[in-house]
Amino acid sequence: NTTGGNNIAVGYNALPNNTTASQNCALGYLALEKVTIGGNNTGVGAFALNNLIDGINNTAVGVNSGPTAPSTSLDNTTCLGYGARSTANNQIRLGNSAVTSIGGQVGWTTLSDGRFKREITEQVPGLAFILALRPVSYVVDRTALNQFLDPTSQNETPKTADLSTRQTGFIAQEVDALTQKTDAPFSGVDRPLNEATPYGLRYSEFVVPLVKAIQEQQALIEAQKQENQKLQNWVDALSQADQKQQALIENLRKQVEDLQIQISPRLSVVSQ
Repeated sequence: NTTGGNNIAVGYNALPNNTTASQNCALGYLALEKVTIGGNNTGVGAFALNNLIDGINNTAVGVNSGPTAPSTSLDNTTCLGYGARSTANNQIRLGNSAVTSIGGQVGWTTLSDGRFKREITEQVPGLAFILALRPVSYVVDRTALNQFLDPTSQNETPKTADLSTRQTGFIAQEVDALTQKTDAPFSGVDRPLNEATPYGLRYSEFVVPLVKAIQEQQALIEAQKQENQKLQNWVDALSQADQKQQALIENLRKQVEDLQIQISPRLSVVSQ
């Protein structure tokens, strides 16, 4: 340490290479091991934030938690849990690839205050977008995912992990390709910011185009109802016209019968 201040280091080789960084907290074996000038970082647990060099405002709680090896200068990341790894700025990562359930008593709340929204339009993907999606089922290759996220890490997939669980969803790359063909923007694809980050999907974002699709479909249904009503009115009009024609024919038939009755005696006299 040269000019850095207000740092805390507890544990073997915790924050050993700091020079000018300040407001760092390293608790654990080799926590913040490589940090030299990055500040406002908190690492709790063995190897926590041990790949970070000059990033700022990062928090990692858990063994082997924090940015992956290539990501030494990340800012504003949060990693919670064993092997939780961030790969880009402004990320939050909970747990590792073996996690099978994240939950709480209530659903996740997303900020949606109209006071802080500008340039509001109703340009949203709808029915065509939904119909073009390809739902699939799949098994996550957790070993390959761990290797992709951190090729140099000692992390192993926990023995308790279920490696054969079949899940359902979409393929992010397919959805991303579909959005490129759609005029309306869609924020449900979490595109990688670098080569170390995998694709992701924000499934809650699909609710918006689903609602739009239902609205468009309902408009089609209402239009079809109106068209059907026009056809029904036409059929009813034809039926009424047919009934009038039948009544007219019946009236003419009766007139003919009456004439036949009237003429019949005269024809008998003539024939005699």
